[in-house]
Amino acid sequence: MILPLLLAAAAAVQPAPSAPPPGAAGQGNDIAAFEAQLRQRGFSEAGVRAIVGAAPQGAAAAEALQAQIQASVAELRTAAGANPVDVNRVATLLRRLDDLAGQMSRLGTEATIRNLQTLSEPDRRLLLETMGLRGNPQAPPGAPPR
Repeated sequence: MILPLLLAAAAAVQPAPSAPPPGAAGQGNDIAAFEAQLRQRGFSEAGVRAIVGAAPQGAAAAEALQAQIQASVAELRTAAGANPVDVNRVATLLRRLDDLAGQMSRLGTEATIRNLQTLSEPDRRLLLETMGLRGNPQAPPGAPPR
């Protein structure tokens, strides 16, 4: 599915602060490439602005979750390498990682829902098609209603 790729690209985009840090030009190029991909897929200019405009909030939330995941993985490695292994601590950390992974997944779902709410009908249909979904499929003629 292309939506996870779009969301990953959106998550990689950071808003440019007033004083550009090193690598800000690369971020600008990432935004431009993401916008071009959306236009190639047929999104309207308003749709492109809506999706790209929501990217900084998603990126900040994804970055915070990613930092928590990395910290938990580092802590898990330490706990698993201890002698003797603290099984309760390892289990707690594994549950924490599972919870963080769920939060990351929900972040993408929530972004999709926000986009669906703000996009025009043609852009909504295009977003759903991009995700591999078809909105309100029509029953073939003569088929019983669902």
